[in-house]
Amino acid sequence: MEALFCVNCDIIGGQQTTKAFPFYSLLLIIIICSSFCSACMPGYEQERSRLRQYLGVEWLPGGIEKMDVQSPRNVRHPSDLNCDFSKPELCKWRNVRSGGHDTLDFHLFRKEDNVEFPVVQVRPGPSKVAVGDQLLLTGDRKRDEQIALLASHPIKCQNTTGKLTFTFWLYNGARIEVLILEDREDEGLHELPEKPQIDCGTVQMNTECTVTIPPNLQPFQLGLRAYDIKNSEGSFVMLDNINYEAQFCKISIDFGPMISEHLLTGARGEFVNDMAELNCDQFGVTCRWRQSGTGKSIWKRATGTPPPAVMLLNETGTNIEPDLPSAFLYIEEGSGLISRNNLLDADTKPNEFRMLISDPIHCIGPSSIDLKFRIWSTKGIKLSVCLIEAESLNVHICHPIIPSLSPAQIQHNLQSTVLNFAIAFRIENVNIDFENFVIIDDIEVAGGDQCGDLAAKLENKLLDQFLPVPMLSSLLSRPIHSAQELSCDFSKRAIGCKWANPEGLAGDVNAWEIGVRKKQKDAANTLFDGDIALAQLHKNAPAYLVSETIQCVLQNDGTLKLRTWNNGNARLSVCIVRAHTMEILDCQNVEIEDSRTEQEVLVDIPTTDEPVKLLLHAEATTKPGNGQHQGQVAVDSIQFDAKICPSIPSASSFAVHGVQNTPLGSSPSVIPNSLQSDNSPHPVPDENVCRLLSCDFNNGESMCLYSSTRVSSSLSLFRAFNRSAFSMLFGRNRVTMIESSQFHLNAPARLHFDFSITKGSANMHVCQDSIVRELDTCLTIFEGGETLGWQHDFIELTENDRKVYIIARLGNGARKASVQIDNLIV
Repeated sequence: MEALFCVNCDIIGGQQTTKAFPFYSLLLIIIICSSFCSACMPGYEQERSRLRQYLGVEWLPGGIEKMDVQSPRNVRHPSDLNCDFSKPELCKWRNVRSGGHDTLDFHLFRKEDNVEFPVVQVRPGPSKVAVGDQLLLTGDRKRDEQIALLASHPIKCQNTTGKLTFTFWLYNGARIEVLILEDREDEGLHELPEKPQIDCGTVQMNTECTVTIPPNLQPFQLGLRAYDIKNSEGSFVMLDNINYEAQFCKISIDFGPMISEHLLTGARGEFVNDMAELNCDQFGVTCRWRQSGTGKSIWKRATGTPPPAVMLLNETGTNIEPDLPSAFLYIEEGSGLISRNNLLDADTKPNEFRMLISDPIHCIGPSSIDLKFRIWSTKGIKLSVCLIEAESLNVHICHPIIPSLSPAQIQHNLQSTVLNFAIAFRIENVNIDFENFVIIDDIEVAGGDQCGDLAAKLENKLLDQFLPVPMLSSLLSRPIHSAQELSCDFSKRAIGCKWANPEGLAGDVNAWEIGVRKKQKDAANTLFDGDIALAQLHKNAPAYLVSETIQCVLQNDGTLKLRTWNNGNARLSVCIVRAHTMEILDCQNVEIEDSRTEQEVLVDIPTTDEPVKLLLHAEATTKPGNGQHQGQVAVDSIQFDAKICPSIPSASSFAVHGVQNTPLGSSPSVIPNSLQSDNSPHPVPDENVCRLLSCDFNNGESMCLYSSTRVSSSLSLFRAFNRSAFSMLFGRNRVTMIESSQFHLNAPARLHFDFSITKGSANMHVCQDSIVRELDTCLTIFEGGETLGWQHDFIELTENDRKVYIIARLGNGARKASVQIDNLIV
């Protein structure tokens, strides 16, 4: 060690008696060079490696830049000045770089290994420093004295004696002192004559040092100044572990005799049974509101005497006092992200503040919540009332609060489309140049007709009125001579109905049952008039109710009318499926507006020239558990009105006139585990027609036998571009169309095609112009949004079809969209 460090030195005030370690001069060149040019450091790799080898410390370039560039603000708590330099950006200290107070900067170093500092030459700090510990170092090897000054953020007022504790190391005659500084408008930082004494104990080795800071009712700053750095062979000062203890003067808003205590409510995160349970004006154990999120400021319960009217008037604009207890949030100066200079255009982060949030609410459908409350808040603060998704805590909707309306009761109507949510009061931003507070009282919640225990009541409502028993009907391939034969009221356990659970379906499939009506005392609150078909969707599996085979539905579309109900956690669809393969040709969802009663619905059944069956598909929309209830669907009074073909066997079947509207990537177009397919032969389409109707748009600008004409007042057209048919929709040009040449088929066929929608939202429609010109039967194959890549679909063509039209229409609210069609293959 003698080859590296001087020995027998008086490092506090004496003179050096031996020569310093030979590489230290290079060390100080590195330090000084780093303060001017980061590019200087690569020239001293060898010296840096020796520095790490013998002292175990490594320089961190730019390590305290974030600490130095902070704008000094008054510290609110003595602990704000605590700093061990592990996260320099949080330290309320800075290098003083103006006013001519010093010539050097402190720099950040990290301990990289277990090498100990020489206890005699480098002291009075501890010789053992943990690996990973970070500290500040300054030094030089010039003969002229060099000085480095580290100043704290301002202390506005201190009414007791403070205790400053820190660790430092001195080498080769360097010294350190503690200063008390004042920031004067005309002079900048000014050093007060009083210099507190540093006390490092009797033995100035392996110890930390303390300094007593006297009370001061004027704003001041603490300074740590390294000086007497004037040895040509090098000297330095290192600092670490700054701690400050004192009592600062109270600079917060004076609330007088008002008392704030912990907000201890009855909120446990459990679903409420009734919206009135969220009413709260005492914020005690019966209140279902609590705080949520992160942030230094926490919601409390304000009790006692209301704050002074004069203070309320100055801070909030009203002198009407709140009726305590109330919910109370105090936000200290400097909290948040907004200052008065950028209040209107700053990017805020509401999660910097804690929310006042209710216990969660479960609804069985879209709900309307009426919220009333009173609020007091400081000027410049922005607040919102939001609906938060209960599980993910994602914000669903937010309404800004206008505090100027208070103390009159503020009302908000919140429309929710999510089923599980909570109501939250959220701080959007504040003015960090001032103290802020919020007081909330007299919370009232109403509405939500489909929320709370209503969901559980609706789940039990059906079983309270109906007894589930097995359905006795079965599919026997009975002939259907008229549409009226498919009407069914499910009386006598549906034994006479030509609807039944399909046989041969394996896997998790629920069976439809018959709900036999029980005797009811309250006839006004009952569902349906007689027995019903009931699907209880256990294990989140579907239920299928299938009709006997219909040979065809003739021209002029038919209708299926029925009465239905669900408990909000299930959905009913009316589908048309191929009789032999159970392949879905078309499905329509049945929507009901109010789950408190059954509703009559009417579903259009399109024309079809092949044997089909009608299918009622019930499926759960949510998984049971986590506040969700089991899905239930009920159906009654089925009436089918259509002109159908009589059940006479035919030699062949024909394609449906319509569109297979199940896009690529969605649910399968064949019912899982469906019945065996019919292997009877089908007519083969004309190969020449198939070839002429196919086009891949790869032949330059050729559109093959397809053309594009203007539709209505739109100027948009399809054209061959980039090996596809391409069109742009925008502004008034909202519709574009591509049509085939006229054709004749001798047998049913399918026209397959790919399409893509990008850069906006558009709807895709397909029309078939047959001999009877059924342009009004166009079906939608894609609705809204972008396709996120290419999608595949196909069209069923019959012998009666003469043309095919593919129409793209700009979506509602969309400004533009790009549409491509490709790979038309028959």
